Amino acid sequence: AKELGEDWRHYHSFGEKPEDVERALNECPRIVTCAASLGKINYNRRAPFPTIYLDEATEYFKYAQKWLTKSQPYWVESLKKLSELVASSDRFYAFTADAPSGFVIAALEKVSEEYGKARFYYKTDESYGKYQTYRIAKSEEDLIWEVAQRINSGEAAWGFTDWSLKSKLAQLGEELRALCPGKKIEWWDSPSINDPDNIYAQPIREMGLVEYVKEKRRRGELDAIIFSPVARSQYSVLFEDHEEHLQFDFTFGLCTVPTICDPWEADQGLGRARQTRERLIHIA
Repeated sequence: AKELGEDWRHYHSFGEKPEDVERALNECPRIVTCAASLGKINYNRRAPFPTIYLDEATEYFKYAQKWLTKSQPYWVESLKKLSELVASSDRFYAFTADAPSGFVIAALEKVSEEYGKARFYYKTDESYGKYQTYRIAKSEEDLIWEVAQRINSGEAAWGFTDWSLKSKLAQLGEELRALCPGKKIEWWDSPSINDPDNIYAQPIREMGLVEYVKEKRRRGELDAIIFSPVARSQYSVLFEDHEEHLQFDFTFGLCTVPTICDPWEADQGLGRARQTRERLIHIA
């Protein structure tokens, strides 16, 4: 919302409570919201949005599908709201960088057909995976050993693991720290970041994950950082042209729990360091 300009409002403009979000969605003419809150738009109380942009369309459908049978009703409400949004808007744009199948396209085409909307599918010539290289480590030990060697040689690393257990994530971080004496290595999961008693997490809470990482790199205080699934989506660490030297040299990932992260989601976690093309991963 800030980058779009003063005419745009953030959906937390009036506060973060459900009623505050609902008020923003029903009063602000131009608004930026997260997909999970789309269900709070009430067209009985406001005129339809003439133009709607839905980013990460693939992720939107995946999350809605994932939580249909779980205790997060807002995803179900948002999925139901999708057809109303398409029907009521003059133009509806859906963006995705990596549609893994025709499901997302087919679903949107079905909704458009239902309401008599003209529909167009446009695919860029540029491949999302262009210039990216992947290597598979044969074992967890092989991956950790290579990562340690490269960090010790002066390379910077972005790490991702589906180990949501704090103890497992800390074990990985401590092992790399022991193998890389003198190097600045951090690891973060959602509970650590959100814990109000964790004073070390205060900067990341205040600055946000992306700005925290970038500022740490600018200060020379970060050789490697590892995230749990908290950073598998929604974040883009991008450096300006004059800061190319601050980009991470490679990303690495450990995938061991398919119920937490499937390979597609793991790849999303590796891709948060947007400008880094080399990826090393071990899939158990």
